[in-house]
Amino acid sequence: MKGPLLNWRSMRSKPVAILGDGVSGRGVRRLLETLKWEGRVFDEKGELFDEYAAKSSSVIVISPGFRKDHPWVRLALDYKKILLTELDFAFCFLSSPIVSITGTNGKTTLTSLLAHIWDKLHKPFVSAGNIGLSLSEAVASGIDPRATVFLETSSFQAERLSNLKPRSVLWTNFSDDHLDHHSSMEDYFLAKANLLNQCSGCSWVGESVAKGFKELRLKMPEACKVISRFEGKGLPLPENHFLSTYPQRENLALAHAFCQSESIGERIFFSLIKDYRGYDHRLKKIAELEGVSFWNDSKATNFAATLSACESMEGDIFWIGGGRSKGGNLNSFVESIVKKIRKAFLFGEVSHRMKGLFDERSFPNEICQSVEEAVGKAYGSEVAPSTILFSPGFASFDTHCNYAERGKKFMEVVFDLKNKLHGTTQECFT
Repeated sequence: MKGPLLNWRSMRSKPVAILGDGVSGRGVRRLLETLKWEGRVFDEKGELFDEYAAKSSSVIVISPGFRKDHPWVRLALDYKKILLTELDFAFCFLSSPIVSITGTNGKTTLTSLLAHIWDKLHKPFVSAGNIGLSLSEAVASGIDPRATVFLETSSFQAERLSNLKPRSVLWTNFSDDHLDHHSSMEDYFLAKANLLNQCSGCSWVGESVAKGFKELRLKMPEACKVISRFEGKGLPLPENHFLSTYPQRENLALAHAFCQSESIGERIFFSLIKDYRGYDHRLKKIAELEGVSFWNDSKATNFAATLSACESMEGDIFWIGGGRSKGGNLNSFVESIVKKIRKAFLFGEVSHRMKGLFDERSFPNEICQSVEEAVGKAYGSEVAPSTILFSPGFASFDTHCNYAERGKKFMEVVFDLKNKLHGTTQECFT
């Protein structure tokens, strides 16, 4: 045991208040059950947290979605209670080393890539955090003390960390995102930078992160190394490998640097990742129809991801994008993307705002009522596209439950189109 819960057994006379009944909150409740410690869940859709709940709790654990100025958070602070994030709480009961992985884009891929390498080497590991399994749930299930915990960490999870001490941190990149939650770009940057402050060992960051430190006139920790993405075509990987695409070369370089620090040589490193395929809905070619390639990049929920996807394409790109805004400079995004695409097909809540910006530049665009309509219009255009790129650049919650459902819809539409034209979907997957 460590940190503020060193004497946790004597604290069990009062329950733990869990603010939020999402993945993190349920993980805390599961961990408390293994500790035989009562936990009470408070959620805005269920039981509300009030003064009595604050006074009668021994510890208060907050889920990542709570803003720093949330009334429940202020109430906990007013009563001077021990206030921990879900990650901080879980860390009190964890003895395994943590490698924390964050970034505006690429953190899920980098987390799963390192897990793939550890699995190939038969080294014990656990993947947790923003990747799906909360750290509390993982601790409750039992973790080998020798196992490495690859912890995908969002800015929401990182900003209030005070107890968790990663052994290593990998920060892929930094750009506009989540400005509907963070008050500014600086606030968003500082939330992620808190991970470096908490790190007990070495850290590795991408070039855009180093640029962020410079622009904000912040000092980068001395144990932090800046890693440049791999350039050129000389990577020892199979042709058209997922990790050889432009967006993934940054993840690849960071994974390579980290593995070198773990005494994994270059030859072994590249041999281990040859069969790595990545997660679904992350810039994958799903079909080719009469010379037109269809790419699914539904995971692109911010501007930087979409622009990186465009960098990977050749020929005339017909871009399908839109959704719900998360903040950020929309005008700057349009100014950048018109240099990379031939035509835009827009859907979702932001479509009319986007159309206005494209129209100001006299750039070809159409508003579509659905992904199906966008695919049909793009493929049926008078000027044949080389590539139809589904890389929305915005959140999915206006039209779909999540990016995965949105990506599946795009794939279904493309496969239906091919089936109608050729009577088969056998050759869709590439």
